[in-house]
Amino acid sequence: MSSVPQIPRPVHAAHRDALSGSAAGHYLIPVRGRRPEVEAIERGFDRAYDGQNTVTVFVGDPGIGKTRLLRHALQQAQGRRWSTLVLSPDVDSHLSPFGALIDAVEQMQPPLLGPTELHELRSVNSPQYWLTRTLANRLESAASHSGVLVVADDLQWLDSGSLATITALLRALEGLPIYWVFATRTGSPTVDHRRFVDSLSSFASVIDLAPLDADAVDAMARDILGGLPGPNVETAIKKAAGSPLLILELLRGMESEGLLEWVRGYIDVEPDTVPSSYGASVRERISSLSGDARRIAQVGSLYGREFPLHQVLESIGQSAAAMAPAVQELLDLSFIIDTGAGFAFRHDTVQSAASESLSPTLRRAIAGEVLHRRLRAGEPVVALASTIAAAAESGNAASIDLLFDAAVQLAPTDARGAAELVARGAELARGSAQHSERIATLLPLMLAGGLYETAQSIRATVAPSHYSGRACSGRARLRASAHRSRL
Repeated sequence: MSSVPQIPRPVHAAHRDALSGSAAGHYLIPVRGRRPEVEAIERGFDRAYDGQNTVTVFVGDPGIGKTRLLRHALQQAQGRRWSTLVLSPDVDSHLSPFGALIDAVEQMQPPLLGPTELHELRSVNSPQYWLTRTLANRLESAASHSGVLVVADDLQWLDSGSLATITALLRALEGLPIYWVFATRTGSPTVDHRRFVDSLSSFASVIDLAPLDADAVDAMARDILGGLPGPNVETAIKKAAGSPLLILELLRGMESEGLLEWVRGYIDVEPDTVPSSYGASVRERISSLSGDARRIAQVGSLYGREFPLHQVLESIGQSAAAMAPAVQELLDLSFIIDTGAGFAFRHDTVQSAASESLSPTLRRAIAGEVLHRRLRAGEPVVALASTIAAAAESGNAASIDLLFDAAVQLAPTDARGAAELVARGAELARGSAQHSERIATLLPLMLAGGLYETAQSIRATVAPSHYSGRACSGRARLRASAHRSRL
């Protein structure tokens, strides 16, 4: 065997772009094995141009290629000179009402709404109504000049308010050249998500993505390697079970570790060779990082999928110059990616593993420091609900109050999320008379969010003196109303 002098490499994404799926940031290679899906996208553009209400939903497991198909749709829109609006929620977006939707509006070029308009929308009563009405007008105007492609990746993480807004926009903009393309993971994590997908089923094209077949896997391997894969490479690729993401990770690992060699016109490896990074859990890979790189990843993970490097460095008391090698280490190993505006974890599993590499007690302590830093920076309480919940400790009055504040702010747009925050706060306040009165006033939020049994259980632990006849009758009416809506 002779070593490969230089394998031609595909163009690599320099920036994360707007999409947040598991394939974002990887090599930009052709779409393989997805001809029916590609044709569905092309038909979708044509149908939308003709004024038909057109929605395509790709459903599949992480790494199956959903994001790559969304990127293909964006490339098609660019070729057709259509405007694009890209929603890219992350795992915490369900606790930030309209956050991902407003981010998408801000990032659209040119922006659909200016900073002043967005500020006004955030402060008005009934923000969902006004956001829907304003977006409908602006999207209608954009569609009159050219078609509009609306893309939403990782739909399963979108907040209920944004889902309701999109539902209303689908009705309001029917008949206009607007094409909607969504991607979501297999399964329905929330009631709102299930309801949204079910509402699309009567007119949308819902496509379940299967693993790639053998021909597609072979073509993909040629794209990545720049040559014909040898028999040992082909055997190793079978471990990926047709998952595009795992194929990329496997072959990229072979290349980066210098395992590939030319063998009689093929690019191959020694028998039974697998890169050391492949098959190892993300948690194990994090443990192998240098101390500085691991600290940056751990603290950054407590901010969410994306994190502000300057705040992370302030938390650990280091400068950007001093930590440049550690940041570069994380970039080189593809733990994080440079978005152009900051840094983000390559995938939500990386963020979760970095967070879980901290002991629970230490994680809560650091999360508390991160929380107070973000509050001082002016971030709204409701946007930090998940961080508050992670940092809250039993008997900690300040963190319990923050949980309740977040629940009240979240209630108008996400009743279920608000109910869960109240339940978490009540659990942490158990046995504390200090919070009994407030818990009593917040129980209607739990009923509105569908947590009936939990609300009854908590009510039994709260002092009866906190329930006036008027309050009880109000709660009974609310429970009856919630029960009717559930039916």
